[in-house]
Amino acid sequence: MGLIDQLQNDAYTGENRCSACTAVNTVLALVGAVLVDRTSRPLIGRRRARGLALATLAISGLSIWIRGYLVPKTPELTKEYMPPWMLAWFDKEPFEPDAELADEEREALGDPIDTEEYLLDHGVVTAEADGQDYVMTEEFQSAWEAKLEALEDWPDAESDPDVEPVLDLFQGDWSNDDVESPRLDVDDHRVAIMYPDGTQSLYWPSLTAVEADLVTGAVLQAWDEEWDDLDTYQRAKVFQSVRIFIETCPDGDETVVGEDTVESCCSEHEVATVECTDSGDRLAELPA
Repeated sequence: MGLIDQLQNDAYTGENRCSACTAVNTVLALVGAVLVDRTSRPLIGRRRARGLALATLAISGLSIWIRGYLVPKTPELTKEYMPPWMLAWFDKEPFEPDAELADEEREALGDPIDTEEYLLDHGVVTAEADGQDYVMTEEFQSAWEAKLEALEDWPDAESDPDVEPVLDLFQGDWSNDDVESPRLDVDDHRVAIMYPDGTQSLYWPSLTAVEADLVTGAVLQAWDEEWDDLDTYQRAKVFQSVRIFIETCPDGDETVVGEDTVESCCSEHEVATVECTDSGDRLAELPA
């Protein structure tokens, strides 16, 4: 296992494996094995040719398993040349939250919500003097800071973050008789609600972003009489929009707006970011 560990490319295997790269290279491996079989039969005979083809296929499969691909530069070529509609086959489509959704997908997510109109109507943001941009209102900022002080210690630094307040935040039907309750899965770049079977629902760029949503939800629960009528998808869109305008992070840091390139195994895209200045925790990530 020592040699395999040295050869293994963690960037394109395990959880980071690019399914599109794996599929394309598997097809190439099969085609290569067939070509080896057909071209070598006149030279070494049918039985030996078949053995050579199987050996070629085995070596190719081992390379795909260890490295994530067979043909060098496959991930780079995939990012540059594979069109978005093809990446979507492998669930690797670029980050386009405003893209058109199929009717059944839209029905599953809930009705769309005009977040700009919602934030203006409920006094969350107001237009600046030049009318070119929006800022958070002083009233909402004060209410947000007051709710932050009232929020109990979440997350607890000495234990896994409690998922129950987060589930209550969205009022979704999280019950499932077949599996255990979900938990918050936290890593350096993403937080997600995850079930024991590996399925995930809802994503945040950091645990600080989750904490900000808990505070925002507490404020809007008091401010909006129709808040309970908003479904999970609508609330998620509202929370994401509010995080863009937050000027002070839950830990007291000021926020800063920047740009970044977000890269996955099969694609990369430019995003505008809102981050906490000292900790670097990301509150929001939107198409640049």
